[in-house]
Amino acid sequence: MLSPTGHSQYIDPAFLFGVEGQVAVVTGGGTGIGLMIATALENNGATVYIIGRRLQVLEQAARDNNRFGKLIPLQGDITSRESLLNIVDAVRRRHGYIDILVNNAGIARNLLPAKLPSPLDNIDAVGRATAPPSILAYQQVLWDTSDPMGFTESFETNVSAVYQTTVAFLDLLYQGNLRKGILPPKYAAARATATTPCPPPHTNGAVSADNSGRSTPYHSLPPTPPQCTPPPEPSRELPDAREGPNGADASSSAHNGTAANGHAASAPRMHIPEPASHVITISSSGAFRIDARMLSVSYTLAKVAVTHLGRLLANLLSDWGIRSNVLAPGVFPSEMTTLQHLTPAGLAQAVPVGRAGGLTDMAGPILFLAGRAGAYVNGAVWLVDGGRVGSLPNSYQW
Repeated sequence: MLSPTGHSQYIDPAFLFGVEGQVAVVTGGGTGIGLMIATALENNGATVYIIGRRLQVLEQAARDNNRFGKLIPLQGDITSRESLLNIVDAVRRRHGYIDILVNNAGIARNLLPAKLPSPLDNIDAVGRATAPPSILAYQQVLWDTSDPMGFTESFETNVSAVYQTTVAFLDLLYQGNLRKGILPPKYAAARATATTPCPPPHTNGAVSADNSGRSTPYHSLPPTPPQCTPPPEPSRELPDAREGPNGADASSSAHNGTAANGHAASAPRMHIPEPASHVITISSSGAFRIDARMLSVSYTLAKVAVTHLGRLLANLLSDWGIRSNVLAPGVFPSEMTTLQHLTPAGLAQAVPVGRAGGLTDMAGPILFLAGRAGAYVNGAVWLVDGGRVGSLPNSYQW
């Protein structure tokens, strides 16, 4: 049984959920859910780059929500490869690494009307048919909201750009791991029985072998020595309560809070890994809805795709020690809900808990995933929707 006080610092919320010193990038970070995420991270000590197309919106968001002055506006378009590389270069010059990438930017096109034509539209109050049902009006609505350009734009921003943004930031995410001493898991395991110290895996910007001071590209660096021992994984450890002074076994007295020498027993040794670099993709609860009252067919399909992408990335990036998880928010106030003219009361009626989501509802999951508390979570998809999906026909795997 653990000492009641010996591990208190390790289960303290500030330790478990702390993000101080981390560097994050949040796309679409100037408004809505993206701004909630950025604010939660920055207000708890992280440096957060908020990315978006509208510089004025980003600057206003930073002014209104900064606590430590670490919300950094960075204008750019993630659907443009050139712009994306410029964004990455700006972050590289200033920090050289990141710990968290939040793929939040998204758009909705081809919005369906709140009420679709129905076979019952021609039935009067007493149940009499004023005209036979016709599918033509329904067909017209679906046709009008199936513009191919809308589908293309939805997938370009909500899926393709998420993948390209992740790929563009891979080296900075990797550098974030190396900064904490976290090596690729298989690399570390392969060297576990070696006998000499391992150099860190080669990265861009490494000093050249000829000592000229010039940077050397990956392909021209000398190979890693065949026999080497990797540094230990970064962790926090406490002494082992079973080992008393001079190696004596203190287990017999540790259970009552005293060691073999009569002093208070130390807590059992604990291995506390630091959280590895992390990609968090913001999908939507709409990705799991199969009822007819969806926001948009193209938007829903794009969110289904990006949810699968987030899970795919967990395996695609695992060899390099980079994690990937997905959050699927439900009804939160945003520019998207404003465009649909949804009132707070209207939003609340759609959710079993009786309200829309807010800052704390998004801050909690983000701080969990970004902190030590969530360091063992990888490949997960979490609904943050107040129970909305569970009350509707859905495809979520509970």
